[in-house]
Amino acid sequence: MHASWACWQINSLPRFDRFLVDNFPQDRRFPIPNSITTQTDDSQVPVADLQGNQQELEALGHKSSPFFFGLGTLGMTVAGETFGAFAYFYYVDFLGLTLALAALARTIYAIWDALNDPLFSYLSDSTRTRWGRRRPWLLISVPFLALSFVLIFLVPGSMRGQNILFWYLVAVTLLYETFLTITGVNYNVLFPELFRTLPDRVRAGAFNRAGLILGVFVGLALTPLVYEQLGFQKMALLYAALAGIVLFIATLRHREDSSYQNPAIPGPWPIFREILKGRTFWLYALTLAIFAFAVNLFPFAIPFYSKYALGAESGTIVLIFAVSLTAALGSVPVWVRLYRRWGTATVFLRSMGVIVIASLGLGLAPESVTAILATGIYGIGWGGCQVCFDVIRADLVDRHFHLTGQRSEAVYFSLLGVGIHLSGVLQGAAMFAVSGLFGFISGEQPGPQPDLAFRFLIGVVPVIGLLLSMYFARQFFNQIAPKPASKQMPWS
Repeated sequence: MHASWACWQINSLPRFDRFLVDNFPQDRRFPIPNSITTQTDDSQVPVADLQGNQQELEALGHKSSPFFFGLGTLGMTVAGETFGAFAYFYYVDFLGLTLALAALARTIYAIWDALNDPLFSYLSDSTRTRWGRRRPWLLISVPFLALSFVLIFLVPGSMRGQNILFWYLVAVTLLYETFLTITGVNYNVLFPELFRTLPDRVRAGAFNRAGLILGVFVGLALTPLVYEQLGFQKMALLYAALAGIVLFIATLRHREDSSYQNPAIPGPWPIFREILKGRTFWLYALTLAIFAFAVNLFPFAIPFYSKYALGAESGTIVLIFAVSLTAALGSVPVWVRLYRRWGTATVFLRSMGVIVIASLGLGLAPESVTAILATGIYGIGWGGCQVCFDVIRADLVDRHFHLTGQRSEAVYFSLLGVGIHLSGVLQGAAMFAVSGLFGFISGEQPGPQPDLAFRFLIGVVPVIGLLLSMYFARQFFNQIAPKPASKQMPWS
C-alpha cells in the first residue's frame, strides 16, 4: 500500500496540477485587488505591482521548481510531525516523565514558539544580501535544526531523573524550536515570491501539499515501524539526515529576486501595527489558532489512545495514520471539484464539520476497526481544509502589499503564526486536565481510567475547539465577502 501510494503521488502530480488550475476559477478565491493581475493560463506574466522587468521575472520563473519546493516541505514535515506526535510520548511512556511535567514543558515550548516568530520574521524581512533575504538564514539554520532534533531523542543516561529529565526536555525542545522557526519562516515565505501567477501558485501548491502529506505520512504512519526496528535514537539520526539533505537541496535550487529586498524597512512596530489593526487579520488568526489546537491533538493523542483506549499494538498506530492520510490525499480531487461549486467558505466549514463527526467517532469507538474507519473520515475532512490554505495565504499577502506597499511577508505570516503556536498552551492545558481529571501520571502510573482519559482528549476537547473555530471562520468569511451589490461572490 505504501509503495503504490508513493507511485500515485509522483506519477499523478503533473496531471493533478493541471486539474487544480482548471478547477480553481478566480471568482472562488480570495478577492484580489484590481491592481494585481491574476493569470488564468500558463503564461509567466507577473502581477502588475511586482518590481523587476519581464525578462528578469521569466528567468526567475524558470529557476523556481514546484517539485523542489515540495521536497523541502517534505523534509521539514517529517521532522516536525515526528516531534509533535512522538517526542512527548517517548518522554512520558518510555522515559517515565510525568504527564504534568510534559505538559509544562509543552507550554514553555509554545510560548517561546509564539514569541520568537515575529522577531525572526522581522530580521528575515530586513535582511539584504547578494544571495537574497532568506537563503543565508536557511543555510545557517538547517544543520542546527537537524542536530537539535537528534538531541531530543538522544537522552544521556545521566539525565533520566524526573527533574533533570524535565529540564533537559525544555532545553533541547527550545533549541529545536528556535532553529525550526528560523528555517520555517524563511522557507515558507519564499512561496509568494517564487510563484507569482495563479497557475504557478496552484501548481506549486499541489507539490507543496503533496510534500506536506507525504511528510506527515512518514512522520506519523511509518515512525512507529521505524523506532520499533531501529530505536528512537537511530530513527532520529535517520530523519535528521533526511530533513537536512532535502532542505539543503531545495534551498540551493531556488534563487530569490533581488528586487524583492526592501531598500529600507521601518522598525518592527509600525509593521506590526499596520497588520494588527485589521479585523480581518484577527478573525483569520483566531480561526487558525483554534483549528491548530484541535487538529494537533490528533497526532499527539493517537499513540496514547491506541495503547490505552484501544489496547492495541503499535501496528494499529501505523494503520490509523496511514488510513487517515491516504483518505486525505484521495479526497483532495473531490474537494477541489466541490471547491469549484461551493467556494472557499463552504468547503472549509464543511470540512471542519467532517472532522467534528470523526472526532466524536474516535471518542466512542469500541475497538480498533471502528477507530480506523473514523480516522479515515477524519482524513477526508483534513484534506478539504488543506485545499483552502495555500491560496488564501498567498492572496492575503498580495492584499497586504497592495494596501501598504511594504514587503513584509515573513512578519505577516509570523503574526498569524503567533496564535497557532500559542495553541500549544491550550494543548498543555488539555494535558494538565487529563492528568487531573483521570489521574494519569505517566506510562509507569497510568491511573485507574487511562482509556477514558485519552478518549476525552481525542473525542471531546477537539470537538469543542473545532466548533469555536467554525464560528470565527464564519465571521471571517462574512467580513471578506463583497457587498450584496457586487456580482462576484468569492466566498459563497
